[in-house]
Amino acid sequence: MKHWRTITRTAGALSLVMLLGVGTYVPGLHAQEGLFEEPQAESEGDEALDVAMVQGGSLLLAPGRWQIEPSLTYANIVSNNLNVIGLSIAGIPEVTLFAITQSEKIRRDILIPSLTIRRGLTQRTQADVRIPYRFQWQRNSTGDGTEETSSASDIGDIEASLSYQLMSESVGRPGLIFNVGAKSDTGKFTFEPGQVSTGTGGWSGRTGLLFVKTDDPMVFFGKIGYTYNGDVDVNSPTVNTLEPGDTVEFALGASVALSYRSALSFAVSQAFTFESKQDGRSLPNSQLSSATLKVGVTHSLTENMSMDLGVTAGLTDDAPDVTWDIRVPYTF
Repeated sequence: MKHWRTITRTAGALSLVMLLGVGTYVPGLHAQEGLFEEPQAESEGDEALDVAMVQGGSLLLAPGRWQIEPSLTYANIVSNNLNVIGLSIAGIPEVTLFAITQSEKIRRDILIPSLTIRRGLTQRTQADVRIPYRFQWQRNSTGDGTEETSSASDIGDIEASLSYQLMSESVGRPGLIFNVGAKSDTGKFTFEPGQVSTGTGGWSGRTGLLFVKTDDPMVFFGKIGYTYNGDVDVNSPTVNTLEPGDTVEFALGASVALSYRSALSFAVSQAFTFESKQDGRSLPNSQLSSATLKVGVTHSLTENMSMDLGVTAGLTDDAPDVTWDIRVPYTF
């Protein structure tokens, strides 16, 4: 019975990273620190589940170990009122809004293959780097009936993060993980009308806390985070600098084991973005409220590899309408 509890708890944690943010890895606790306070695994099956927990964000890689994770994300965004530049959508950092528009309908189809590399540094510390490449097709329809199409493909904004286990889970308290990260401005940025960007145009920094608590056969988790969005130098004839508002976000969710190798998870995320400015002047209607609901399934393919499939639905006008993502992490 104790062996089965270990399996269900572990399988329930497989999809945490997929649910708490596509492309934003939120790592967790190291097995030797006793996340679930169970005995060390004795079989190869348990070792495979430990690997899956690393993929799910509830277990840090052991010192010296690596994980390579290719992924593919598709997002569809349709909006009649986009007026904020360079802001990451809550829970989906690689899907961003660009440019200040007038009264028009904009449809964006975005495809993002990316590669995430993780390495365990110490028993409590892990480093992550994510390199995205972005394809985007955009169609603008204005009120007078005209329509313009444009597209772009280029490297996106490279991200890096560092995670540290603050405390292990016990009977009366959840496990707690601290995460700090930064997003660069390596993606192509343009402010020209009709042009498509593949980056936000500015640096950003984020920090957050992840809480994990188990209750057989469920794993419950929560996240709170803050993102600082740096200024964007536009240097166009009409605009010099854009100051995107910062973002506060939180997420709640749960995972449940379906079998020895599979788990089903769901999460609700909410983010509030403060007012943005253009050359020091406040932009009207630039505050954002983005809420999403995500459902994911994880299956362990081998001892070192798993597959994660997730779909996210936007619950507010400021969130992407729908997002699909697939990940195949490999640990060695």
